[in-house]
Amino acid sequence: MSVSKKDGMTLAEAAEGFIAHVEQEGKSAITVRAYRSDLRLAERFFGAETALARLTVPWVGKFLKSEALNQRPNGTPKKPASISRAKGVLRMMLEWAVAQGHLENVPLPKGEQRRAKRANVDATQ
Repeated sequence: MSVSKKDGMTLAEAAEGFIAHVEQEGKSAITVRAYRSDLRLAERFFGAETALARLTVPWVGKFLKSEALNQRPNGTPKKPASISRAKGVLRMMLEWAVAQGHLENVPLPKGEQRRAKRANVDATQ
């Protein structure tokens, strides 16, 4: 899929911008590497050149239930902590993109949005 400038920031651009942001926040190299790996899962599923604005709640929901997120390459299930971290990293990147003006809304299914709202409330207190 080719993306024109009018489509806005791509998933790959958002991932790199978010990674730069967490590096500036002083996250450890291990954390940054884990976040980058989690975001690459999303890039492979959606396509790295997909415009963020094209992500929809149903499409993100499919990713959250996908083998790409929930299984290792050999087909065995990932640990719940690994799955939770990957979901959280995607959620944080999407929230970052909204805060930066690259997205209007975070395209997450309702169950995932509640966690995002709770995290935003905690961050403002």
